[in-house]
Amino acid sequence: MPNKIKQTISLVPTLTIAAIASICILNLTACHKSNTAENVTPLEKNPPAATVPAPQSIVVNSPDLTNGETITKKFTADGANLSPAINWSVAPEKTASFALIADDPDAPGGDWIHWVIYDIPASQNGLPPSFSKKSVLPNQTKQGKNSFRKTGYGGPQPPPGKLHHYYFTVYALDNRGLPDDLDADGLIKAMQGHIVGSGKLMGTYQR
Repeated sequence: MPNKIKQTISLVPTLTIAAIASICILNLTACHKSNTAENVTPLEKNPPAATVPAPQSIVVNSPDLTNGETITKKFTADGANLSPAINWSVAPEKTASFALIADDPDAPGGDWIHWVIYDIPASQNGLPPSFSKKSVLPNQTKQGKNSFRKTGYGGPQPPPGKLHHYYFTVYALDNRGLPDDLDADGLIKAMQGHIVGSGKLMGTYQR
């Protein structure tokens, strides 16, 4: 057999083996990529956003008001219309200030706001009775307008015949320095994403 033919024949197995090896390597690489993609879970492809911790519970109480019981007349418009003392538990971590909204959801025209107070220093754990009606206090605590369109606390004065429930809700916030003269809606908007704790105290009143 001529030498050129022998050389050609001897090259065929080598080329065939090399070609087969190349195909196998490509297939293995493709299979590996496919399996890797299939093994990635949806959460790994689209990791969830960081979980926002739920606000901690704050215990709210008062020496002037027992939760669920009748509000004493001097804290209503039928009496001296003074604000009751409101106390709360230790501030949750990251608290920069406290805020309070007092409201009556049983009012005929919808939720009636009796008190809007905010930017209370984080070091403070309550409000004394007969609180000032100034819009800005020396420690930069601020008060907004209630539904009577007055600054500070306005006591219960419901229409006769129905028992009303008054909620004093305290919020711990991770910010301070909110704008002056916020009403309840404005304060609620400003608090969004900043509440680190909350709690409430409820009293009733009926004429």
